[in-house]
Amino acid sequence: MAIKSVVCTISVWDRSVRVSFIQKSLRIVGEVSLNLTVTSNEHGMHIIDPFEVTYCIRSGIQQLLSTHSVNISNICVAVMPGYLMAWDHDTCRPVTDCLCSNNSLPKDVYQLFKFSSFYQLLSEHPNQLSTDHNVALNVWYLSKYFKYKSSDSVIISGLDTWIMYFLTGYSPDSLVSSVDMMSELLFDGDDWDDPLLKSLKLSRSMFP
Repeated sequence: MAIKSVVCTISVWDRSVRVSFIQKSLRIVGEVSLNLTVTSNEHGMHIIDPFEVTYCIRSGIQQLLSTHSVNISNICVAVMPGYLMAWDHDTCRPVTDCLCSNNSLPKDVYQLFKFSSFYQLLSEHPNQLSTDHNVALNVWYLSKYFKYKSSDSVIISGLDTWIMYFLTGYSPDSLVSSVDMMSELLFDGDDWDDPLLKSLKLSRSMFP
């Protein structure tokens, strides 16, 4: 009997990881969901451990392979907008926790965000400011409050970019910004917006 070929889809959504095996006919062969451990920092920002995400992915694939005799032909990754982190592309090790989507700031910190030069610049370009400004809020918070040693190898990206870089064995071809980063935050046309980056005290080299 021929071994079935499937696409493995990995989605991080609503603070859980779902791994699915799907045939070319779009029939779902099997799927498993694993909940992530979500904690809060001193400002009430929800965070997750990126390595727990990879553990859930590995566990989900192993569980499905133990009950389905299939061959994985492709892997697709989808992550809810707003999951943001900083990491070292030389070692693929996170240098911060991963900020969750749908975060909210306490009133005093939110006022700092609303009156920041970063927010004012975004407000002048409505197309760059999403209705719930998940990505904008998280990248501002990460640049202002997360302490990490700056170096040429540190990258700020969505969780999806880090997962793909990890799964491809550190392939530079996987260093692509997610759609949310491009359309809602840091791009002006087809290029990075330098005033926005300057307001965050971040450089172009820190974004894929």
